[in-house]
Amino acid sequence: MSHVLKASVAVTVQGRVTSGTGEALPGVNVLVKGTSNGTATNVEGKYTLTIPDEQAGGTLLFSYIGYVSQEVKISGQTLINVALASDSKNLSDVVVVGYGTQNRRDVTGAVSTVKAPDLNQTNAVSVDNLLQGRAAGLNISSNTS
Repeated sequence: MSHVLKASVAVTVQGRVTSGTGEALPGVNVLVKGTSNGTATNVEGKYTLTIPDEQAGGTLLFSYIGYVSQEVKISGQTLINVALASDSKNLSDVVVVGYGTQNRRDVTGAVSTVKAPDLNQTNAVSVDNLLQGRAAGLNISSNTS
């Protein structure tokens, strides 16, 4: 009885992710759907992802805050460029925190908004000086040794 071993071949998929207006989108999550195999785009919106043979028939999922997620079937392609459409209606529900992002409905505690025009009215030396007194309940302290 003879056994034939099939070598697992990895496929490298690369491409560029842009906005609907053609601007590069850095930091877009590119993931093989249903796995933890993924990467993120660089500052030029380019990505390279090595996909094992058993995932080569799968689907790539492109997701980015403020844009509609898009799925693209890999189907043996090695170059996949994607243009993501903006999704401004969901952007107002996102809160940026010091260590990531959360949906506004999931945030416990107070949420304050400081508008850009309000920040432009002062000549602050640092971000903490810029925000002090503009958001209710904000306490900024310096950690030095």
